[in-house]
Amino acid sequence: MENVIVEAIAAHVYFEWIHPFGDGNGRTGRLLEYYILMRSELPLIAGHILSNFYNNTRGKYYKMFEICKDQRGLSPFFAYAVEGFRDGLEETYEAVNKSQIIVFWQRVIYNTFDHLSHTKQESHKRKRKMMLKFPLYEGVWP
Repeated sequence: MENVIVEAIAAHVYFEWIHPFGDGNGRTGRLLEYYILMRSELPLIAGHILSNFYNNTRGKYYKMFEICKDQRGLSPFFAYAVEGFRDGLEETYEAVNKSQIIVFWQRVIYNTFDHLSHTKQESHKRKRKMMLKFPLYEGVWP
């Protein structure tokens, strides 16, 4: 897996250095990087992480190309990209984990109320609605 990430980043940087088109080199380089990542065993949800990172740090993204060109090496760009990939993976993990907890909580509430008799009663509907609005990520006590 690590080799694929290195290959994708290197292909991106080399494509940018070649700069074969008058316009669209950045988009094409990021697309090439994305393609290399997606043809590997990398989960689909992680494929967009580097491209998003570059877009969110656009100034530094361009600066890293200049630094690498001046130093005649890829190390600075690799350090920048791998750090962004790591941070993006952590953010994605947290978002997915939070979503799973919410879905699990909703399923618990619906399963609990489905097993009650007279589930269609207004009082059960209000209880279920109240439980679904329960703040999962906030403290209960003031």
